[in-house]
Amino acid sequence: MNVAVIGAGGDIGRGVVDDLKKSGIDVVACDLKEEAVMDMDADETAALDVTADDAGERLASLGVDVAVGTAGPFYALGVPALETAIDAGVDYVDVCDDHDATEDELALSDKAEERDVSAVVGCGWTPGISNLLVADAVDRLVSEGAEVGSVEVDWIGSAADAEGVAVVAHVFHTASGKVPQYVDGERVEVRAGSGAEKVDVPGFGDVKTYASGHPESVTLPASTGAKNVRVHGALVPGWQNSLVRAVSRAGLVSTRSRKDRMARYVHAVEGLFEVGGKQESAVRVRVTDDGEDGDDGEHAVEYAATGRMRVLTGCAASVGAQRIAGDVDEVEAGAHPPEEAFEAAGFLNDVGEREVTFHEKVDGDWATKEGF
Repeated sequence: MNVAVIGAGGDIGRGVVDDLKKSGIDVVACDLKEEAVMDMDADETAALDVTADDAGERLASLGVDVAVGTAGPFYALGVPALETAIDAGVDYVDVCDDHDATEDELALSDKAEERDVSAVVGCGWTPGISNLLVADAVDRLVSEGAEVGSVEVDWIGSAADAEGVAVVAHVFHTASGKVPQYVDGERVEVRAGSGAEKVDVPGFGDVKTYASGHPESVTLPASTGAKNVRVHGALVPGWQNSLVRAVSRAGLVSTRSRKDRMARYVHAVEGLFEVGGKQESAVRVRVTDDGEDGDDGEHAVEYAATGRMRVLTGCAASVGAQRIAGDVDEVEAGAHPPEEAFEAAGFLNDVGEREVTFHEKVDGDWATKEGF
């Protein structure tokens, strides 16, 4: 099995390469400049610019079974990377975490199907692990005779647990303008950073989270049948959320060029933002029955996953690539979200073999979950 990792020189790309190599997979590490990946434990390195006219030919020439897209920010590079894989006729997995890019990538499903390419969009930490936790929770509720009503997703990230300009640009993107949520069976656009809610997250305690532009609210309504899907996020320490909202509302990240400039500035002084943070991230999901007996959580399943961001994201993308290339899951040609492509329990059990901890809320308290 051969896997190309696009954007391998970045923090998340390196996490994917690390997990693939630990799994005994041959890896071609690709980046815009080959020098960025020359120091990596990869079987081969290559320069690959997904915005170039010959990108598809270049990827095809590598002779890989599947490509993993980690080059961000995805609002700029998500579609070009997927188009590169489609042009090459190579199956594809990425960790796209921008809601608008996700919709644009999923809109390429017919083109992927024509080329017999199976593509899974957003197979990282969040989205990715979050979607599959929701899918397992939905299966649990349905098996208990409950009807799914609401889905909550909350991601918690720390500047001390992330590196690179792309992740900073992504944070500004998720906190800018209007973002999609799903309310009473209808998609609505709400102001990013609004709707603060306090949630209990293992390893972090009570955290105030805010409306965030993540892809789960785009894909989970259709795949779960939930009437309400709300996706929130938060940075730790909490003062960073106030700073991001202030920057957004001042219009300093209102365009792509402004986001890029602000991201480069923050990245240059990111050591200041790591103070008070921790090298750990988390995602918490809660699925409830909103029927007459379910409003107070009588029928509810609540999970969380914690670990290093590069491990959470990298191992999920690695597992996704291995399951497609190894035909563990028969992913049809076209572009799909992870919850429609993979069997949730098997995927999560594979992820659980890595340095990721799963948790389940039992009688109001978090407990470590050993398997699904």
